[in-house]
Amino acid sequence: MKRSIAVVSILLWTGIILGTFYVVQKPGLLRTFSGLVDTLWTLVTAALLLFNAYGLGTRILFWLRQESMDETDRLLLGTGIGLGALGLLGLAFSAIQFARAPVFFLVLIGLTIFFVFRKDLGKLRTDLSAFASRWNLSFSQYNLFTKVILVLLLLSSFLLTLVPQFEAFDALLYHLAQPARVLQDGGLQPVDVPHFW
Repeated sequence: MKRSIAVVSILLWTGIILGTFYVVQKPGLLRTFSGLVDTLWTLVTAALLLFNAYGLGTRILFWLRQESMDETDRLLLGTGIGLGALGLLGLAFSAIQFARAPVFFLVLIGLTIFFVFRKDLGKLRTDLSAFASRWNLSFSQYNLFTKVILVLLLLSSFLLTLVPQFEAFDALLYHLAQPARVLQDGGLQPVDVPHFW
């Protein structure tokens, strides 16, 4: 039941966003397919990045002698540390002027293959199921009204991450334009920052 509510909510939000886009832009059918493929590729890339972050983070925790953590802590802390490690790796590639999309793609695929052969997918499933059971146990202590409020709060927070930032004037610069410029230049270059406003 909960899963079907989540799926319906995601489909409804996607329908609203796409419907708004079609009303305003009226794109051609062929451009629509390429946009949908780009969106699917973005989701696949994000999933691969999260899986690689989990693999890197759990290895870093093991090297730091933190292997006695429980599954939930390992999942959350390991993934966060792994995302930081991937960010530093991208910065290193940019600093040595080796920032190219094919290089990043090869590193992403190479890390994924390595972690799949090292059986990190099974560890991730175990950690996710432990996280889900702990979440259910924590969530069961609230009454129905509080549960509805918490779900609405989390759902609205998630949906707000999918819309453009309207309060941060430089969000597009630091999260979209500057990385695109780094990829275009092949690395970090001492140039003027391409502000938009």
